[in-house]
Amino acid sequence: MIQLTVKGKPSHVRHLANDPEYLFAMEFYDLTKQTTCIGKEKVAVKVTTLIRPEQWKQLLQMIADGGDTLSDANEIMMEGKMDHLPEEVYTFAPRRIMYRSHSQQKQEEKELELHEKKDKGNALKIKSTVSKRVEQLHNKYDGVCQKCGQRCDKQVVAIKKIQSKMGIICPDCKNETTFVIRDVKNQLQQDLLQRNLFSTKEEILSYFQQFCSQFVLVSHREMDRMYWSWDKTTICRTVHVSQEGMVYKVQLQQGRGILPAKPNSQVTIEGISFQVHHSSTEMRMDRIRALSDVQKASIREEEIQEQIRYYENKKTFSENIIVKRKENSKRYEVLAGYASYQAAKKIKPRHIYVKVVDVFK
Repeated sequence: MIQLTVKGKPSHVRHLANDPEYLFAMEFYDLTKQTTCIGKEKVAVKVTTLIRPEQWKQLLQMIADGGDTLSDANEIMMEGKMDHLPEEVYTFAPRRIMYRSHSQQKQEEKELELHEKKDKGNALKIKSTVSKRVEQLHNKYDGVCQKCGQRCDKQVVAIKKIQSKMGIICPDCKNETTFVIRDVKNQLQQDLLQRNLFSTKEEILSYFQQFCSQFVLVSHREMDRMYWSWDKTTICRTVHVSQEGMVYKVQLQQGRGILPAKPNSQVTIEGISFQVHHSSTEMRMDRIRALSDVQKASIREEEIQEQIRYYENKKTFSENIIVKRKENSKRYEVLAGYASYQAAKKIKPRHIYVKVVDVFK
């Protein structure tokens, strides 16, 4: 199976009146207004996405929640798989649909602008403290530590005599220590996974370990340090790490914002507050654990039948199904919306829309 992602604004939306499964076909044919990737590689191709009724309703809701309308929608992102690559138009049924509103983009750009101004201000403050000798040696060795090979900004290097020659060394070699990226903040991992930038937590850790060894150490303070990438094709522009080796914040390339994102909304279930990771996302039924006997006993058959009738008319449930991932498991447990979930078990769709939450960490 081939992983395909397309994002942007569709050039045309066609109503599929006679199709029993799909309601609309969204055409992404304007290559100047879209980005299409096969895996992580960008490709310039035309894409048609087939949308089911429940997906269409969900997309309209996401656009409305962002304060936009379909006619002026900002950026739609669709992700799915294909069996093979066609020659002309790539057609697929997306497994996942997301939306980035105009207001969200403006907020991300504003945060990026403030972040860049702050970085520039900090750089100007310490520029005057760098001696000419440090600048000369930094230029001579292209910013590379002569002991371990770490690339460094001239602000953080020290001068040291190495094999009868004056060279530059990084803060770790100066302090005769070894620095290792050991972990990634949980919320940051979740945000990176939810944006489909990585597939596993192991992949995330490996990426940051390579990033920090390959790119430039630009800041080194008592509590933390920062690395910067000059390569605009990388996922991250800057990476912030504690001196204990915990990656806790990143700035993405191309104005895509800073992660972890601002805290999401929260819901309270039976007196316990949960953080909302996805206000609504499509999930396979087989990824959700069956209700316990206690949960089943708390709902009446009339409630289930009411949800079935509602689904038959609206292709969605009137009561949100709220799920949380089981610890050390790939499956999810139902926290609320028992009647809707039991109705779904009887209707037997392959996918349902759920709200995904987790405990605050």
